[in-house]
Amino acid sequence: QRTNKDIQSSAELAQATNSEVAATRATALENGEIVESAIQAMEQIQGSFAEVEKITKMIQDIAFQTNILALNAGVEATRAGEAGKGFGVVATEVRALAQRSSEAVTSIQRLMSTSGEKIAHGSDQVAASGKALKDMIERIDKVSEQVEELAAASDAQARGLNAVDGALSELERDTQQNAAMAEQSSAASGLLNQEVTKLNQRTASFRSGRASADPDNGAEVDLRLYG
Repeated sequence: QRTNKDIQSSAELAQATNSEVAATRATALENGEIVESAIQAMEQIQGSFAEVEKITKMIQDIAFQTNILALNAGVEATRAGEAGKGFGVVATEVRALAQRSSEAVTSIQRLMSTSGEKIAHGSDQVAASGKALKDMIERIDKVSEQVEELAAASDAQARGLNAVDGALSELERDTQQNAAMAEQSSAASGLLNQEVTKLNQRTASFRSGRASADPDNGAEVDLRLYG
């Protein structure tokens, strides 16, 4: 009976464990969806970085062309002499502005390059986390299958032991009935032995009396045949 209770407890524990595994799987799936969203966000950020890189490259090219134009304008202003002094000043300022724009774009590109590397690393980490979650979900599924099999086996074993307990109870009742019948049979055998003993005694007395009453009778009657 104790073993049956233990197996029943094991079956209940397996069912509870299976429920916990299912809850863990659901949580892992939710986290997997969050990680998938993060991966998509990282991909969008990387796409935006690619667009910004194109724009900064275009600005860099414009600054370079502006610098060349300003340089040519300064040369032409010098050739013009006094008439071109004002234009030369403007050309110098345009060259300085183009140079500063180029330097600013270069700084932006360096920052973007560093940020892009960090974002790429973060994207790789998020992707690795997503893969780890998928692997964990697969393992959880395997554990869930094993726990379900264990629960089914424990439940079947518990039902089998219940059937065995019922059969043993019936066997015990039959054994008790047989014991009672054996006692009754033993008592009946004792009474029968007593009756046989009395009958033998009566037969012996009858035989002795018959022999005394008929001493010339050579054929002795064996009364045991009538017992």
